Amino acid sequence: ALPGVASVAVSLHSPQSGDRWGARVFVDGAPPPSPGTSNVALWNRVTAGYLDVVGSRMLKGRGITDEDKATSRQVAVINAAFAKAYFGDQDPIGRHFGTEPQSSRQFEVVGVVEDARYDARDPAGPIPPFFLVPEAQAPYAQNLGSLFLHDIVVLTKPGASLSRSE
Repeated sequence: ALPGVASVAVSLHSPQSGDRWGARVFVDGAPPPSPGTSNVALWNRVTAGYLDVVGSRMLKGRGITDEDKATSRQVAVINAAFAKAYFGDQDPIGRHFGTEPQSSRQFEVVGVVEDARYDARDPAGPIPPFFLVPEAQAPYAQNLGSLFLHDIVVLTKPGASLSRSE
């Protein structure tokens, strides 16, 4: 353990980094989007505890945990904007969505997190739909470009400094 460090998480993109990935969203049991309707959400691949490290509050369900393994069901945590855009007034916990029309059961929603600004490109605009998936469930045999985590997020203990000591 490093002195002054409370916890650490790793992600594909850290909040406010300016980097982002987007994906189309297809909700299981819902009709396909109408022409001209946006069905895109931003997404991030993260390690367990990421939401705690960045200080995001869960509104319902749970965050990404160590129990989310390559061999367990594929899960996602969505933000409130995603819940409203794709599930309306319905409870999203236990519902499924995917990133391709034929894979609308790809992810099971296990949690809803408060809306937060992860993208610094449009600071005055509305917070877009966003979802997070566990690093441990990354399909490493497929698209390697979107799999490697490179941002480290550190939460320090109160009063701690991580400056270089002499």
